Amino acid sequence: MKSLLNASLLTHNSMLNIFKEYPATIIKLGGSLFDLPDLGTRLEDFLEHHHFANPILIPGGGPFADAVRELDQLHHLGDAASHEIGTHTLSLSSRFVASLSIKFVLTALPEEFDRCWTRQSIPIFDAAAMTLNHSPLPSSWDVTSDSIAAWICSLHPKSQLVLVKSVDLPKGLSYRDATQAGLVDQYFPNIAGNLTHISWCNLRSESPTLSCW
Repeated sequence: MKSLLNASLLTHNSMLNIFKEYPATIIKLGGSLFDLPDLGTRLEDFLEHHHFANPILIPGGGPFADAVRELDQLHHLGDAASHEIGTHTLSLSSRFVASLSIKFVLTALPEEFDRCWTRQSIPIFDAAAMTLNHSPLPSSWDVTSDSIAAWICSLHPKSQLVLVKSVDLPKGLSYRDATQAGLVDQYFPNIAGNLTHISWCNLRSESPTLSCW
């Protein structure tokens, strides 16, 4: 049992170290986009157009996380339990998104990122295990995949964050104002200020464009 535990810790530590060693483009895909009939095609076109350096796509929880919210409201699961269950929905959403294109490769192992990039594939990262084992983020609904993606991005000073959402970003909107508008989660401003570059794209737009935040 002890050897299995040590092996598990080594795996998780290597996961964390890869993000610390190599800059990446962390692309957070909003779960509100999951109902787009042409989501796979839109994503392919968006990624091909921008040629992001070392792209890693992290899908949000979307309807899967919404189901956990409803269960929490009904059964009063509490912050710790609902946060853990909600984080596990990232595994479902990543599998869903990975199924949308042959160019997408599902992985929970950062060690596989380089192989994906070499083959010009996009790694769809199941961030559940890494988040639950290493994240310093609070266990509450203040934290969603927005903050998880931002935290992963913060592990390397040269990584950049791209938020792919369902709406345009109003000009001049602060991180705090964005939380009040429901555009990002409540904890996001605590991490965003430490990131060097954040971009935003409304993928529902007829002509999706990337803008700096």
